[in-house]
Amino acid sequence: EAHAMTAELLCEAAEIESRLREHILQLLEPTIHKHKLLEMEVAKMKNTADTAIADIADLRRQHEAQESLRGAIEGFGVTLAEWDRERREHEQLVGDRASLQDIEINELRRALAGNSGDVATNAHALKSLGENVKDCHKEMTEMRRFCTERVDLARDKLAKLRDEFETRVMAVESAQCIFKDAATVQGMDVNRVKTEVGRVSRELTEAQAGVADLWRSKVSVTCLEEQQQNFSEFACRLDAQVAGLGKQFGTLVHDVKGHLETATEVVARMTATQMEDVRASQKEEVRKVEDIKKELSAFLERQRDHDEQLFQRVVQAMEEVRAEFAELRVSTGQQARKLEAASAEISVEVKQARKATRELKDAGTDKKTGGGVGSDVLAMIVESDLLSAALDMQDDLDRQSIALFGLKPGGQLE
Repeated sequence: EAHAMTAELLCEAAEIESRLREHILQLLEPTIHKHKLLEMEVAKMKNTADTAIADIADLRRQHEAQESLRGAIEGFGVTLAEWDRERREHEQLVGDRASLQDIEINELRRALAGNSGDVATNAHALKSLGENVKDCHKEMTEMRRFCTERVDLARDKLAKLRDEFETRVMAVESAQCIFKDAATVQGMDVNRVKTEVGRVSRELTEAQAGVADLWRSKVSVTCLEEQQQNFSEFACRLDAQVAGLGKQFGTLVHDVKGHLETATEVVARMTATQMEDVRASQKEEVRKVEDIKKELSAFLERQRDHDEQLFQRVVQAMEEVRAEFAELRVSTGQQARKLEAASAEISVEVKQARKATRELKDAGTDKKTGGGVGSDVLAMIVESDLLSAALDMQDDLDRQSIALFGLKPGGQLE
């Protein structure tokens, strides 16, 4: 019976150990699975961060493209300055060649002043475009700094969560080691109880052998009664010891079961709490990353639209400036041709008048007569030329002052 009880106790201890290991494996398996899922989420977060870095690099390239566009605009400003210098030189040349045509030169200056106003308007538009480019660059810098701060904050939070999770896992492992040590100590107590029970069994066997020897030796009644009394006392002590050991063993088994159940509940509660915390933090981080991605996408769309509008405005301004300068060149060329033609006509008339004057002087010198008539004829010729020149100038002024005769560049009527 003692061997049977020992075997049963060993079987129960083995079953308890096997159940404890199964519980531990069942508790650790979700933790391992969640840890793998957490690593996968961390990898996704890293990929998202890499995508954000690539988007930021794309923004940087766009900024460089805008810098090159600004350089082109500055080059265009230099070209405008060169054209303005050429225009002023041409004005000076026309003024030198047509010093006698003051009225037409004033009209030309007024027209050029209007064109200068258009050029100033275009320069103001280009300046406003440059300010818009600077504002865009400033916004891009602020957005890049904001994205960098958000990514660093998310990385720091992930590192803190990973450290806290590892700390809690180590705490759970330490608690499991403590529970294992307690189970080992309780197993040693059980072995000690088993040893005590074996010793009691051996003493009982020896007592039974002594009783058998007494029966065989047929001792006296008094000796037998003493032996029976001793045996009864020994049996009572043995029963008391066995009862005490049974109570201790029952209490020990009950305590072991209570400790195991408490440990299981504590580990399960701690694991569930940790997984809930990790899940909530991961959901919050994923939501924040999604918000950042949406903000980056919206910023990229706004930046693309702004770049397209800016490019269209620059192209439109360049086309308008080119058209204005083309019209200015055409009008300047026409005025120059008119001035050259008028100057040529006046030069021819002056040459003819001088030739006629020389002929008259020669004729007066040769004949020594008719000086008064020659002077009168010369005065009439000069007066006729002056009247012709005045009529031509008045005719030009009348043509310029007629309403709806033509359109000036910029929408002004001549």
